[in-house]
Amino acid sequence: MSLYDLIHLRPEEAEKRLTFEDYFDYGIMGDSECNIDDEYQEVCILHLCEKMSKRFFREWALEAFLELTHNRLPILCGEMIIENLMNEDLWNICLAAESTIHEDNVIKCNNKRTRRVRKASKKQKLD
Repeated sequence: MSLYDLIHLRPEEAEKRLTFEDYFDYGIMGDSECNIDDEYQEVCILHLCEKMSKRFFREWALEAFLELTHNRLPILCGEMIIENLMNEDLWNICLAAESTIHEDNVIKCNNKRTRRVRKASKKQKLD
């Protein structure tokens, strides 16, 4: 498959047809093999990295997205939404879910502490 064909493949199709080693081989091709200027070669490599890591980010972001929506959407709808996002957007979904989980844990922790304080105050009043 030519580099031109690879660049035009949808990420899902590229996942089926290529391995990580294939991406590596395309990424290390020299100017002599590709006839690409250095400026464009860097852009090309970035594009290949985006394509290669898409599956990883999609899998993690889907779970995070469903968490953020409190599982109000069917998985199929979540997959359709996630499918069209770029890796940076998928990464931001993961970060948003992580911060939400952290906030929930802080709230739970504070609620437990508040209950302990209330119980202690009741005991002091009884004494």
